[in-house]
Amino acid sequence: MGRAVLLAAVVHLACLDAPPASTVQDAAALPCERFGTWNVPFTVPGLSTVQGVSPTVDADAHLIVWETSGPDNELAAAIGDGETFVANEGLVADLNTIDPERNPTLSADGLTIWFTRGTENATMLFVSHRELERDPFPPADKVEGVDVGPEAPDVWDDSNEIFFSVLGADFDLAYATCENLSTCTYRGLLPGLDQAMDDLYPTIRSDGLELIFHSSSMNGLVQATRASATSDFELTELLAFPGYDPELTADGRRLYFAIDGQLYRTDRSCIE
Repeated sequence: MGRAVLLAAVVHLACLDAPPASTVQDAAALPCERFGTWNVPFTVPGLSTVQGVSPTVDADAHLIVWETSGPDNELAAAIGDGETFVANEGLVADLNTIDPERNPTLSADGLTIWFTRGTENATMLFVSHRELERDPFPPADKVEGVDVGPEAPDVWDDSNEIFFSVLGADFDLAYATCENLSTCTYRGLLPGLDQAMDDLYPTIRSDGLELIFHSSSMNGLVQATRASATSDFELTELLAFPGYDPELTADGRRLYFAIDGQLYRTDRSCIE
């Protein structure tokens, strides 16, 4: 996965079988090389009355998890058919504690979830793994090796990397590589994207070539791209709509995010 309580960062894990054709993105397909422009955003179907931030979805849009707005932040969830969702709070009930839970990020197969716990200046990264789809997530374990106050994680499944923000003079984008689900190694700030003000909520496409995040210096969601997975990112454009806490789907054709504490979605086509 919010700014209402702060940040979201990360990546997507192994994929399930390809979902039905027209209603959901093809989890097995690699992102195309060229995309059309983003369509006009709209509230996530089935969740138009939900107050929340930091949405995250699995690859076939059968599960969405978000951070609730308000003084006592925790995780909430809904199950879906690729388009619309119905609340199912029991899936994440065991993840919530007396501490604030924020900024969830799901693996592409929907079986693993990372999130942050604690106050904004004492944040720790946690992970929970379930064996079967639609099983509830068990209580989470602390992720070792990233005791740098990670905010807004997003997981890049294919490379076992997690992207997030860390607080120095301001918030900067950083990353870690993970040996397993609960052990990672902090690698430092992400090269190529040093901005003058806070950079928050990174989300990465499954091929690792596109990153979308919220830039305070540009006052909105921005896209950054790179030529290869080993190249530095370069800023490409400021998106044409407001928002924060973005979540880019694995295939790059859909973006979930928050506006004023409400969950939104936008889509774009692949130009073959």
